[in-house]
Amino acid sequence: MRRVRVKRWVEDLSDGATAFGERPAAEKRRAIARLARARIDDAATLVAYHESLSFLRAFPDDPDVMRAAHAELEAFDSRVERLRDRETGELPEELLDSGIAATVYCYPFGLPMVRRLLAVAGRSLDIDRDLYDDREEDDLSAAAAPFANWIETAGLDDERLSFFEWFDRARGRRRISVLAWLVERLDASGLPEEVMEALYDRLGLTVRWDLGRGAGSRTRLRLGEPEPFFHDGPLRPRSLDLDRALAGRLPALRPTSRRRAEELIRTAVLALATRQRELFPLAHANPREVYETFVGRGIRIILFGMRPARRLPIETNYAALVLKNGVPIGYGVAAILLGEVEIAANIFPTYRRGESSFVFEQLARIFRRQFGVDRFRIERYQLGHENDEGLDAGSFWFYYKLGFRSVDPAVARLAEREAARIARAPGTRSARSMLVRLARSDMRWSPERTRRARVLEIDLGAIGARVSRRIEAQFAGDRSAAEAASLRRCLRLLSIRDWDRWTAEERRALQRWSPLVLLLPGIDRWSSQERRSLASVLRAKGSTREARYARLAAAHPRLRPALERLSRTRRG
Repeated sequence: MRRVRVKRWVEDLSDGATAFGERPAAEKRRAIARLARARIDDAATLVAYHESLSFLRAFPDDPDVMRAAHAELEAFDSRVERLRDRETGELPEELLDSGIAATVYCYPFGLPMVRRLLAVAGRSLDIDRDLYDDREEDDLSAAAAPFANWIETAGLDDERLSFFEWFDRARGRRRISVLAWLVERLDASGLPEEVMEALYDRLGLTVRWDLGRGAGSRTRLRLGEPEPFFHDGPLRPRSLDLDRALAGRLPALRPTSRRRAEELIRTAVLALATRQRELFPLAHANPREVYETFVGRGIRIILFGMRPARRLPIETNYAALVLKNGVPIGYGVAAILLGEVEIAANIFPTYRRGESSFVFEQLARIFRRQFGVDRFRIERYQLGHENDEGLDAGSFWFYYKLGFRSVDPAVARLAEREAARIARAPGTRSARSMLVRLARSDMRWSPERTRRARVLEIDLGAIGARVSRRIEAQFAGDRSAAEAASLRRCLRLLSIRDWDRWTAEERRALQRWSPLVLLLPGIDRWSSQERRSLASVLRAKGSTREARYARLAAAHPRLRPALERLSRTRRG
């Protein structure tokens, strides 16, 4: 009976979380005080309580509600420990991979993310040994052999000795995990970074992360905010007018100091890692290109550029972290190409009852201001194409109400008919089968004045295939020879005379682009100014901050048509 009563208290707290005002605030304070004295023996109820507290910590009515939620979260590990089995030490299944303090998290992170997590969490990370049978241990032995002393390989080959037994002896007095040792050996190998990542991925390692009582769990992860925002009325309604939202002033994005950038990267890595998320631009984040801005209502947005060596060849890739009152509530990722940005925004499930549309509007405003983009694209996966989460969230209608429309005319007409049907019967919803059909196409938005502008028609896959065919035809597949010869021709074609003053990253960017430059249709007929401008674009690809490349590429008068034409050309 007591368990049922406590469960009802938790449900009541959750149901009232989005009601704000003097009376709801008093009810929340009383509910938290009552639950603080209660013992929660049911794991599912404990998780639900954690999520309500997390929401109230980010969306508080007043300082008292914030302090009460914060205090409960700070002591949450003791609640988790009470549910641990006394004999086996195991936690209930509902708490596994939850990201909550004092739990264990298991996930097959890639090598770049593992590096960052080892730097933050250190000894609390290791390979999940429980998942390995004898055959899989043999695979580990084979992977470790190149990094062991030559004589030691006899021990690795000894069938009487498992890999983990060999490792526990081989590490001696060093307090180092198998995971840290493998990464250390890879980093000392001198292999190219891409090769190291491929070798690591082939191992298929699952990382076991003991979150313990540290600050890296979802329970405790937050950045301090000097002036918290308190809600004394309804949450901000949807504007349903992205044109108007983009027209408003936005505080300038401020590049952060190197020290601040490292702190923000660590926060973003932990926020994503404890939710089974890995973002390519975040895994390769550049501490010299991290921006932050405060957009109001307690919301801070952080933007992360990429290290020059791992940047995408043609697009510009950024990751974003969204915080509300210092609590990470969501993230975004964007690929910018010649004035168009393919953007994905995701509010963590705990906070989706908050101000999701307001957050998306702010992300759109940031990309509009920082990179000069005027066209936004949502990839169909985000809408639910082969993605149940997108279907469950009704993502298609979220973007439709903001003014996005399907790129495929047939899907656009289907959406218009379905929207008219819903308007005739308020309160009805689209069937899941309809949402699947609506998610078959990307969606696009552009300002009202350019709503009928032609869709960007650049097929990056086709361009990559063209470059491959040229290397095969003219250089017998020798990539090094192709890059060297292409670079020499590019330097002459683009009239680059200050090559010795370019940085190593700028040189690498031009070298990587050079086979493509020579394939651009009609480049021999470009004016000298247009070719020199292209040299500036490509040099910016290797600059400290890639934002300059995105703006220059969008402004170049000949680059977009040349790439579109190259995308359509089947034979060179």
